[in-house]
Amino acid sequence: MIDLNNDGISSVIEGFDDIGTIKSIQFSGLAFHIRRLGQYQFIAASPPSIDSRRVAGFFDSAQSLLTLLFGPDGHWPTLLVIAGMEDLLAPLITSHQASFSTALDRVEAAVIDRDVRHGLAGRLADLDAAVEGTSCLVQGPACLASTMPLSVVRLVLHVLAARPINGTSYTSIPVFVNDAWHRLGLTGLRLHMVVTDVHLAVLSPIGLSVKADLLPAMEVLADGLRADVAVPVEYAAPPVESLGRSVLGFIVVTPDFMTLSTIRGPSEHQVVTRSTLFGLLTRLTAFRTEAHTRVVMAEGELTLEYRKVGQKGVYVATWAEAATAEDLEAIAGMDLV
Repeated sequence: MIDLNNDGISSVIEGFDDIGTIKSIQFSGLAFHIRRLGQYQFIAASPPSIDSRRVAGFFDSAQSLLTLLFGPDGHWPTLLVIAGMEDLLAPLITSHQASFSTALDRVEAAVIDRDVRHGLAGRLADLDAAVEGTSCLVQGPACLASTMPLSVVRLVLHVLAARPINGTSYTSIPVFVNDAWHRLGLTGLRLHMVVTDVHLAVLSPIGLSVKADLLPAMEVLADGLRADVAVPVEYAAPPVESLGRSVLGFIVVTPDFMTLSTIRGPSEHQVVTRSTLFGLLTRLTAFRTEAHTRVVMAEGELTLEYRKVGQKGVYVATWAEAATAEDLEAIAGMDLV
C-alpha cells in the first residue's frame, strides 16, 4: 500500500490547483492521476501504461455519478457523504477495469425481438405520461427498453450495482439531472416465469406524490408486463455457437448501445479469452477514429477485427482464421434498442 502522506506524493497533491485537468506522476511502479473538482481532489492509481483517455473517462464517470447523487460540486461540502463512498465507487472502478460497455462508452442492451422491444417501449411511454417523467427497464446488466437519456441509464445501472434492490422493494432517491432535482424511483418486478431480476427505474418531478401517483403508475406497468409475458425469461448474451468455429466472440455496437456475445470454449479458457479480448478492445478503440471502416489488431493467434456495417459497428474475435462475410452479416443483423 502506498502512503500518500509519506511517500513524496503529498506535496504534488497539495500544490495542484487546476480544476478539471489531470496531472499524472509515476511512483513505486504505479501511475497516480490527480484531478481537482471543486474543493475535492480525486486520486486514482493505475498501471503506468494505461491510456490517458481511460483515466479521463473514469474521472468523468465518477463526477457524473456524484453529481447525480449530490448535485453540482459546489454543493458537495454540505451534501456529499463520505461514509459508504467506497461501496458506491467500487462498481464504477470495476467497470472501467473490465466492462466492455464502459470501454465502448455505450449502454449494454439485451438482444430481443423487435416487436417485443417496441411493446415494452410503449408501456414505458404510458408510464411516462402518467408521472410526467422518463423510465427504463433493466434485466440483469442490460437495458431492455428506455425513454431516459442514455447518460442517466448508465448511471442507473451503476446505482443498481452499488445498491442492489431486494425482491420487489421500492427505493426513492433525489437525483440531479438537467440542472434540476428529480426523484429517481427504483423497484424490482416479480414477473411470471422470469428468472433474471428485472428492475424498473422512473425519473419524475421531485414533487410528485409517491403513494398517490408514482407507485400506482408503476404497478399498472408491472400488471401489464405480467399479462403480456413479454419480458425474456432470463438475460442471455447472444450465442457465438451459431457462427463459424473460428469466431470466439463478437460485439455489436450502435450509436448508443452494445451487446457482447458468449465466449467460445471451455469455461477455464473463456476467462483468459475475455481478458485478452478486453485488452485488444481498449487498444483498438484508442487507435480507431470515425473515419476507419476496418481495423485489425492481434495478440498471438487471437485477432480482433472491427468492421463498420451500415449504422452498426461489429467487433469479431477470431482464432487463426478471419470471420466470413456471412458471419459479419449475421452479427450486424442483430436488433438492439
